[in-house]
Amino acid sequence: MNIGDRRELFIEHGLIDQITGDAELLLQKPVPREVVFKFDQPWEGSSSGYHTIIQDDGLYRLYFRGSHIIVSEGKLNTGSHKPYYCYAESKDGIHWTRPELGIVEFKG
Repeated sequence: MNIGDRRELFIEHGLIDQITGDAELLLQKPVPREVVFKFDQPWEGSSSGYHTIIQDDGLYRLYFRGSHIIVSEGKLNTGSHKPYYCYAESKDGIHWTRPELGIVEFKG
């Protein structure tokens, strides 16, 4: 497989020809902790994805997509709830707020 000169995360054995020396593939095991963010606002729908957290100027900024997905009779239906790109912020990464940005009004 030729990936050229682009950067790749080495988490897939198929991307690594051989490991030599002290190098090893080591993935950290998740540790269950308390819930710090609930997707419970109407615009977030029943599904969220593409979560990105950036630490910027003393704030953690969370960007994600909220959408509503219904599976009925084996078919995917997004209904009338189109995807929304959402934002939340936190000073400590535990307590989050969703500031009113005034960019898009939900169902407005």
